[in-house]
Amino acid sequence: MSMDDQAGFCTNCGALLAPGAQFCNSCGTSVSSSPDQGQPGAGAESPTPPSTPTVGPGAATGTGMPAGPPYGPPPGAPPPPGTAAVPEDGASRRKWIIGGVIALVVLLIGGAAAFFLLTRDDDDSAAGEDEILLEPAGMRITNAFTDSVGQLVGKASPLRPEVPTVGGAAGGALGHLAKGDTPGLYGGTQREGTCDADQLVEFLEENPDKAAAWAEVVGTEPDEIREYVETLTPVLLRRDTLVTNHGFSNGEATPLLSVLQAGTAVMVDRQGIPRVKCNCGNPLSPAPEITDPQFNRDDEWEGFDEDQVVVIDTDVEIDIDVFVLVDNETGEFFNRPFGTNGEEDEPLSDEEVCELFPDEDVCDEEPPTTDEEPPTTDEEPPTTDEEPPTTEPDLGTGDVQVTLRWESTADVDLEVTAPNGETISYLSPSASSGGELDVDANSNCDPPLTSNPVENIFWPTGSAPTGTYTIDVSYYQDCEGNGPQSFTVTVKVDGQTETFDGTLTGEGGTETFTFDR
Repeated sequence: MSMDDQAGFCTNCGALLAPGAQFCNSCGTSVSSSPDQGQPGAGAESPTPPSTPTVGPGAATGTGMPAGPPYGPPPGAPPPPGTAAVPEDGASRRKWIIGGVIALVVLLIGGAAAFFLLTRDDDDSAAGEDEILLEPAGMRITNAFTDSVGQLVGKASPLRPEVPTVGGAAGGALGHLAKGDTPGLYGGTQREGTCDADQLVEFLEENPDKAAAWAEVVGTEPDEIREYVETLTPVLLRRDTLVTNHGFSNGEATPLLSVLQAGTAVMVDRQGIPRVKCNCGNPLSPAPEITDPQFNRDDEWEGFDEDQVVVIDTDVEIDIDVFVLVDNETGEFFNRPFGTNGEEDEPLSDEEVCELFPDEDVCDEEPPTTDEEPPTTDEEPPTTDEEPPTTEPDLGTGDVQVTLRWESTADVDLEVTAPNGETISYLSPSASSGGELDVDANSNCDPPLTSNPVENIFWPTGSAPTGTYTIDVSYYQDCEGNGPQSFTVTVKVDGQTETFDGTLTGEGGTETFTFDR
């Protein structure tokens, strides 16, 4: 067979060439320079390419195309190396374009779905960032820290006395602000706790990942949780209360703004701030300031009023020794020392109740009377010009005199700040303006202690500055004078007298008054 009789492949499209062909019958490319076809002789006339053959069912075979099966690679075979497949016509190209667009759309939809699945919150109970969840007493949020470590409690005790507030509206636009040491703010059942502190601690010690997240919320270390919990006191909320609740998800504490319904069992710290929700062991923290509250009302209870929600004041620094609680069943008042679980509860006497809550019914009762008249005598009792004896020491007087009196062996401190900014107190008993602390009873519980103590600060005549004076009365130590301390402050300014009365519920408490000269 001569070279001209040998078949080859088109170097442009890869189609099989007919023996001796000078043009590719598939794409029309000249093959005269193909190594398989040889070079034309010098001066040879360049051959004219045939018209491009028609391809398709029933098309006539082009010039030079032998009869029989079509030339070229077998159907479905890849093109020879170094060649590229070329779509046969525009319809095929359109099919490729449409297919590519469809594939791109599928990829985009799949990517969006994957992004949603990877970034969505697994907690189906999570509320929006500023949304407030309403939690009825006994409700447990998804992903709670522990099983219940508290009792399920129904209604709170009757709201007597009315829970006092300080400073009006709280958190910018929500409810009322209340100090954590307010007597009657919390309730409970006398001689009975509502939280199992040991069960809570044991669970966290057995689950170190939850312990770490729990400790971070309340501001302690995981190995100090037991000591921290021992300082907490179990109580019942008597008002719907705003807190930041925390669940546990993916190894972290997840915050959730919540209003806990009155009757919910919690544990509070020595500032009276709720720190543990007993029915799930969740740590609690104070809620941030909220100016536009948005409530998730899916679980709203009958009687809920957002204007009556209580927010605990965190701007005051107090260490509560004894909480004055209201019995959830009887409505009676009792004392519960901090860090105890009911075993040291003591009821308040009628006198103590009336000192704290003068509007209580027991305070309206008249003392018993008798119809018997006392015996009379015509004899006049002897008279004397002598004053009755007194145990009160001599007190300094002058332009300004401030005197503090109370009736126990407790160490209650008097402090007066003059208009010029000078403060006279136990630590600074005199000032350049002439002010002086001359009597300080039961100081540091040093004997002799007296049950009729007095403290006195005065400015001699001609030395007292003019302006506003500030009085601070503080409960420093009980010195065996346990319980709330009632006191009276008598102020004499240039011969005019004014009195202030108050009650300190526990060590660390302070009450403040002002007067002008």
